[in-house]
Amino acid sequence: IFPSLLNLYKSEKFSLSVSIKKIFSEIEGMGNIALLFNYMQNLLLASNNGSLYFINTDNTFIFASESLILKTLIKKEKLKINSHLIKQLNPNNALLLDISTLSISVIDFKNSESNFNNEIALKTLLQINELTTELNNKGNYINTSLNHYNISVPQVFIEHYNFCKEKNATLKRCNKCLLPETFPFIEFDEKGVCNKCNSYIKQQPLGIEALKEKIAPFKKNNGKPDCIVAFSGGRDSSYSLHVIKNILGLTPLAYSYDWGMLTDLARRNQARMCGKMGIEHILISADIRKKRINIRKNVLAWLNKPSLGTIPLFMAGDKQYFYFASKLQKQYNLPLLIMGENHFEKTGFKVEFTGARQQLNGSMAYNMTIQNKIRILYFYVGQFLKNPAFINKSLFDTFAAFFIFYGHKHNHLNIYDYISWNEKEIENLLLNEYHWETEPEYDSTWRIGDGTAAFYNYIYYIVTGFTENDTLRSNLIREGAISREEALKKCEKENLPRWNAINWYCNTIGIDFENTIRRINKIPKIF
Repeated sequence: IFPSLLNLYKSEKFSLSVSIKKIFSEIEGMGNIALLFNYMQNLLLASNNGSLYFINTDNTFIFASESLILKTLIKKEKLKINSHLIKQLNPNNALLLDISTLSISVIDFKNSESNFNNEIALKTLLQINELTTELNNKGNYINTSLNHYNISVPQVFIEHYNFCKEKNATLKRCNKCLLPETFPFIEFDEKGVCNKCNSYIKQQPLGIEALKEKIAPFKKNNGKPDCIVAFSGGRDSSYSLHVIKNILGLTPLAYSYDWGMLTDLARRNQARMCGKMGIEHILISADIRKKRINIRKNVLAWLNKPSLGTIPLFMAGDKQYFYFASKLQKQYNLPLLIMGENHFEKTGFKVEFTGARQQLNGSMAYNMTIQNKIRILYFYVGQFLKNPAFINKSLFDTFAAFFIFYGHKHNHLNIYDYISWNEKEIENLLLNEYHWETEPEYDSTWRIGDGTAAFYNYIYYIVTGFTENDTLRSNLIREGAISREEALKKCEKENLPRWNAINWYCNTIGIDFENTIRRINKIPKIF
């Protein structure tokens, strides 16, 4: 699209400078462009979020998407170049390089008077030397995860869901929140109120002024990154990024870890946020094909011997994002790591199905006593012995996830320890100011960036009568942020099967959708 628009504006007699400005005013999301021309002796670099870096010496010009890549290149290839020569192409800037002289000209998209001064018509064709690498391909692959369409759901699946919905409606539930009798470790008093409600302590954020005081020592005020921000593309991390940039005045370096289940929708929302705010975004990707094979192995093993306590094995591969966040901190020498962990979205029941107990208040899922961590480990070892199919190549991910999640030092700042979480306020900002995208078949903005959520929530609903939506809404009831009646209506919509998302998940990891749903529907229900 970018070259097509450029050619269109060229045919309309616009200069290159004006054309670039017009394109970046029309596109939405992150744009980082490197372009050679067949009519100009120039290389164009352009960025609206600063994810381009370059080195320019008398006889060398090198560019890359991260400064760390250039530093590594200099060190690995023993180049006689000082790493201090690395420069960032600032957000909303474009650079034009004269290939013959390596002279550069930079313009600012926002400045109508800013123009390139070194556009040179091409006299002879450029000599492009393409460096080839021998790839060790073991076969041809078709990426089915990109196949998005509305599927035709067998009527028997819809009937089974409706049957479960009727049964779930008869479950005894807390008279204050929504949690049913099938929730692990739940108890009801004589008033029909559960122990989760009776022991709940309302959140008391420390406030924005305390947050400003906390981050003050880290603030650089020179346009250089002063913090790493974990950025999943979900609504909580997206709102956090907005607060960090626009309210706290920090210059964040956004970081995402793609373990194979980061959805295309999440990537587009990440692009919207970083593109509009001009925030540099570093994406660390796992070996996605390998990760998806590991997920398939664990899902197929689980389907052979279903256990509610082992469902988290489907998500074992994503916990390394804590490790890479710490690694980035060291590489970029940034002592401040910020995350947006919403206290209301704790889903401790996933762990409690192992027999371990989750702390109720003021802590996240990884804050557990040593005894409970041992219980989890003991449970998984027992499950592996009962179901040897779990002993597969995914074991490294499984144990790495456990030790990273429960053993890793979580020395980050959680922004929701300081600011209030208001669902309507967050949604209004993301949808209206950043044109955030939502999932067409889902009546919520939660978990739409996680490709696994639709699958495991279907299992929990069919087998136990509740999902993580019930836990979120129950916490909001306890906070007084929503009435029980409104929460029930929301959960009724949010717990509907997301058939297209489940089908995407099955296609992505390489299992048959209809066969998988049939096997899940046959699992004995707790009710």
